[in-house]
Amino acid sequence: MSGGSSSGAAGTATYVYGVLRASEEPTIDAMGVGGEARVRSVTDGGLTAIVSDVDEGFVEAGRDDLSRHMVILEQAALSATVVPLRFGTVMPDDDAVTAELLRGRAAELQELLTALDGRVELSLSGTYDEQIFGEVVAEQPEVAALRERVRGGDENATYYDRIRLGELVAQAMAAKRQRDTDQVLEKLRPLADDVHLGDVAHERSVLSAAFLVHRDRLPEFDRAADEVAAQNRARIRFRYAGPLPPYDFVGGGKEGPWG
Repeated sequence: MSGGSSSGAAGTATYVYGVLRASEEPTIDAMGVGGEARVRSVTDGGLTAIVSDVDEGFVEAGRDDLSRHMVILEQAALSATVVPLRFGTVMPDDDAVTAELLRGRAAELQELLTALDGRVELSLSGTYDEQIFGEVVAEQPEVAALRERVRGGDENATYYDRIRLGELVAQAMAAKRQRDTDQVLEKLRPLADDVHLGDVAHERSVLSAAFLVHRDRLPEFDRAADEVAAQNRARIRFRYAGPLPPYDFVGGGKEGPWG
């Protein structure tokens, strides 16, 4: 990642990916958002912003740009503590990055960097196999009885039974999801400094969790995540990703460009 020569060129603006300590500046060799300018840095005091040039008035950001944004931050997170900025953060020029971000929010940034020091995010999501509904039927006699009653029956005659069946299945799935989530967290939470639980995406989703983990504990956390997946292999498919920038652990409800 090259040092920051002020963009200032006519028709350009400065896209900002994230902020880190100047002493931890990583090596990033990549094209930035827009695909036309290389990633570089803007440094002031003890802080460095990862940036690249974009066209002035840049507002349209597509899937390729999101991929570039995330890849650049993930490269930085391999060796440095990073405060990621929101996708699409554009400032008028390098002087604005220095004045409004690196100086204007220096205290907030230093606080975040201290809280995140040496830590990365690990993402774990789980989805039940389709057989989970058979598991619910086997465990819930009332569900099994209602399913038999509505199977092949007249839609009008079985209307209320079908509503009741849907309610019972939803309740059983919620209880099962909670038990399985508790089991996963019991294994993994002690290895993390913080945990963020997101909303589940659909009825077969088990959990969507982000863990803030110190780099020193990554091998231990990886082993524990593998054990969780092995214990549930017959019924849950897990997706595990990381190390990532701490997207889910910046901001803390405060107004700012983080996350």
